[in-house]
Amino acid sequence: MRNHNHVPGYSAVRLLSLVIIVLTSSLLMACLFTPTYIESMRVTSPDGIADAVMLEGNGGAPAPMCYKLFIVPKGEKFTKSNKYFKDKVAILFAENIVDLKLNWRSSGFLEVRYNRARIQCFTNEYTCWNDFSYYSEIRLMPPENAISAYDCEGKIGTIK
Repeated sequence: MRNHNHVPGYSAVRLLSLVIIVLTSSLLMACLFTPTYIESMRVTSPDGIADAVMLEGNGGAPAPMCYKLFIVPKGEKFTKSNKYFKDKVAILFAENIVDLKLNWRSSGFLEVRYNRARIQCFTNEYTCWNDFSYYSEIRLMPPENAISAYDCEGKIGTIK
């Protein structure tokens, strides 16, 4: 049996290999893990026809909180298989929203108010999906005269 204690650098190579395997596995799991979403907010339009529904997802400790916004027929329940809650019809995709409020200013006019957020995708109108048609304008409403976007470390305007 070989004694590796006398080979210079053997334990360092072994340790480095182990670190690389652990980091690669962790990154792979983080990329493959899909957040589990729950309904976190629902606000009915003034005319009672539609609901603005915010879903909140938690991808686990290293991942940020994720959010998706949908306009659906009033009372439509969220399930993963429900056609009204498919990603292709989401109005907003965001992470780490702080102080979120949904407000129907009038029928067909929805405000999304927040203090801070990382918004990845947004559309300012909703028209129809399959058999449900409810034309709406959607506005993002960050704080007036304040910076509301930030990077992963909570900084703005940084170069890495």
